[in-house]
Amino acid sequence: MSYVTHTIIDRSGERSFTRHHLPTVTNANYAAVTGNNIGQNVGDLRLSLAAITMGNFVKHEVTAHTKLTGIVQPGDENAQRETKLLILCLASNGKRFSIEIPGANRTLLGQPNTDEVDVTITEVDDLISWLETNGRSPWDTAFTVSGARLVGRNL
Repeated sequence: MSYVTHTIIDRSGERSFTRHHLPTVTNANYAAVTGNNIGQNVGDLRLSLAAITMGNFVKHEVTAHTKLTGIVQPGDENAQRETKLLILCLASNGKRFSIEIPGANRTLLGQPNTDEVDVTITEVDDLISWLETNGRSPWDTAFTVSGARLVGRNL
């Protein structure tokens, strides 16, 4: 199933999104369906949405394929989306950003009397290695991880 997600910011800086399903994306219709210009599916939707919202668009994201893996809730009562691993990153252009991963395992990651995460823990080190080797910053640059900590929030 294909869909587009438009993120809209309000006067106080809070973000919300609206998601709309699209026709199945193929090689033959890719530009027509996913294009953000007037006369293309996503562009025309954005124009229609702009006519009814007072917010400003800050992002649109097209997902061409989604694979559902089945919905099975975790058995552990501590598996909560509000408990997050916050990974602090420094892009090669000098800009900072972070990555949040929901449902952090506090028993694995938690250190006594601190929210800081030991990045040498095998599972964390493996993730950091993957991110630094294969990931990209929001500015499409390489990045390094400068630290990690546990946070409890839902933005």
